[in-house]
Formats: sequence, C-alpha cells, structure tokens
Amino acid sequence: MRGFILALTLMSLAACASKQKETQPAVTKVGIVSLFEDDFAVFSLKPNKKEKQVSVRTAGWSMNDAFLSAYDTQLKALKREPIRVNLDSKTVNDMIAEARGLKDIYLGDRWQILTQYVLEQAQKQGADYLIMVHPTSSNTYKEYQAGYGIACGAPMFKKHEAAAYFLMRAELWDVRNRKIQSTSTVTPDQVFSKMAKHCDLLKKTKSDKLSEESKGSFIDMVGKTTDLNLEGLGIKNPLM
Repeated sequence: MRGFILALTLMSLAACASKQKETQPAVTKVGIVSLFEDDFAVFSLKPNKKEKQVSVRTAGWSMNDAFLSAYDTQLKALKREPIRVNLDSKTVNDMIAEARGLKDIYLGDRWQILTQYVLEQAQKQGADYLIMVHPTSSNTYKEYQAGYGIACGAPMFKKHEAAAYFLMRAELWDVRNRKIQSTSTVTPDQVFSKMAKHCDLLKKTKSDKLSEESKGSFIDMVGKTTDLNLEGLGIKNPLM
C-alpha cells in the first residue's frame, strides 16, 4: 500500500513539473535603439565673451554601437532577448533636422514623428518593448549641452580642469500600446571622467587629436551609464 501511495506521489510531482515547464512564459523581446550624434563640444560652463567652444567629430567612435552592445549584454544577463532595431540612417537624420527646425510647438511633440517611426520599426522587427536611448536637456543642468561633451569649470573639479560627461535619457516603451512605461535620466554629476589636460590646452588641441584622446574616457563611461539607466527603468535591481 505504501508503495502504491509513493508511486502516486511521484507521478503527481512529475506531472506538476511538466505543467510548470509547459506554462513557462516566453522570454520578453526588448528592442534597443541609440540616437546619439557623431559630435560633441568642449565648452566652459561660465564662458566669457571671448571664449569659443570647440566642436569635435566622433564618427569613428561608433558611440551608438557601444551603447547597443552594453544593453545587449546586460539584457541577456537579465534573461531578456535583445533586438537591435535597424533604422534607416538618412530617415533618422532627416527627422532630427525637421524636429529641430520646428518653432512654437510643445517640446513633447517635437520628436513624435521620429518616435513613431522607431516604434513602427521595432514592432515590425518583433520587439515587445523598446528601450530608446537619446540625448536630453535639463533645467537643472542647463549650462551643459545635451548628449555628451567636455565641460570646463565643472563644480566637482577646479575651474581650469575639464570633465567628460553624459546628459541623456532612456525610455522604456510598450511597443504594441505605444505608451512609455518608465524613463531614466543620467546627469553630469552621476557619470563623468576627469580629463588629463586642462581646459586651455584642450581648446588648443586639434579636433581630430582631441577626438582620439578623449574616446577612451567616453566609451569607458558607457557601461556605468547603461547600468544606471536599467536601474532607473526598473529592469535591473541596483543590488544585482
């Protein structure tokens, strides 16, 4: 009798295990898009009339690819299926230029055409959710340029010293419902890197040389920036 009861118990446990395996939810597919441009500025937070900012090209950095790779790795570790959403670069650049040219419009609507295009592409490519990473401005940090750059006179350093920084935002979208689920902003006081050269010397350095010298500082900050964004979006536990 005891053997019969034991057999039933084992059969029941096996059935439950099989049922749990069958009903295990599918892995969430998360699209990822990064919309940084290929340039940044070296500038003073409190410039005098004679000071000019220096523009630096970063086309060879693949900054967007660096962010996509960081999100790809993190999402896989969190048991999500990342999808790098393919976008037509000319279409994106045209939409950005058009948005910047709009006047007398509520800022929240300025980027709606670009946002809808990205969401449509994410849905076509099989994403359930979308993480969109892009430059942003801030009233709290209004002296800083959106995206990334090198700021002279940053409060965490001496006046003649410079800091590389990020000022950017990540948005988590429900692709099907076209609604934002959460947002996360990274500010210059959270992610920054002190530059080896002082401001005066940086501004005298040729653009291509400055691009080469500063690349490592920015790429090294991508990982921490991604960590903070995933925590802010509620996808990653900061204690992990």
